[in-house]
Amino acid sequence: MTPALYTSPAGLWHAGRYRTAQGEIEVPALWGRPTDVVAHLMDWVHQHVRKALPDERWMRTRFLKRSVPDILAEGTTYCLRPCAERTLVAATVLSLHGFRHRIVTHERRLAGLGPPSGHLAIEFDTEHGPYWFDFGTWESKFFEGTYTFRQEIGRTTAVERVRSPFGQDTLHTAFCDLMPLLPSQVTAADLEQGKEWFIRKELPHARPRHLSDRIVFSKEASRYTPRWQRLGLPEPDGPASDGTGWTS
Repeated sequence: MTPALYTSPAGLWHAGRYRTAQGEIEVPALWGRPTDVVAHLMDWVHQHVRKALPDERWMRTRFLKRSVPDILAEGTTYCLRPCAERTLVAATVLSLHGFRHRIVTHERRLAGLGPPSGHLAIEFDTEHGPYWFDFGTWESKFFEGTYTFRQEIGRTTAVERVRSPFGQDTLHTAFCDLMPLLPSQVTAADLEQGKEWFIRKELPHARPRHLSDRIVFSKEASRYTPRWQRLGLPEPDGPASDGTGWTS
C-alpha cells in the first residue's frame, strides 16, 4: 500500500531531472499525500503533453510510435485520443518514483466510432481505500474507488488490471511496442488500423475546442454523466441498472 505521506527515494531525483543512459529527461518532483501526488502529476502531464491538432503525416509516423522522452520532447499528443501517451508518461513517472499503481485496460466497441478500441486508466491504493484516474478526450477524471465507466457508451469486451509494466526498463520503448506487456488483445497491427480510421473519419472533425483540459473529481461533474443527472432531474427513460449509469 502506498504510505499516507509519500516521499521519493533519496538520491534518485535531483532538480526535477532523471538520469538515463541516453541523457536526462525533466520530470516533476513528487511529495505529500498520494492523492496530492497524483493531482499534481495530472496537472503536470496536461502541461507537458498538451493536446494538439496534428496532420496526417504526424499521425502515421509519430502517434503511438514514440517513447516517453520523445513524447516529452515534442510536448504534444493527438487531442481526440490523448489517453495512451499521457497514461504512458504518467505511469512511467510514478514507477520511477517507486509509487505503486496498477494499469487498467478497458477494451470496448463504440457504436459508429470505428474499430474496437481500448482505454487506459491508473489505480492506486491509500490507507483510506483505492483511487483511480485517467486522461480522456473531454476531461481527465480523478475518482475515489476502483475504475468505473459509463456502460451505455459502448459494448465492453474486457476490463483487466495489471501491475504497471512501465518504468526505467521501458523508458525508451515506443508505446506500440509495449502492447505485449498489457493484458490486451489489441495488437500493434490493430493500432495501425485504428489510426487509419482516426485519420479518415475523426481527424477532419478535430477543432480548437478539443484542446482544452480539465480535471473532474466526481461523476456529477463529469461530461460523461448524462445531463439530466448532472442537473438533478428525473431520468427520462427509467432507472439505470446501478442508478447512475456507471459500472465497475
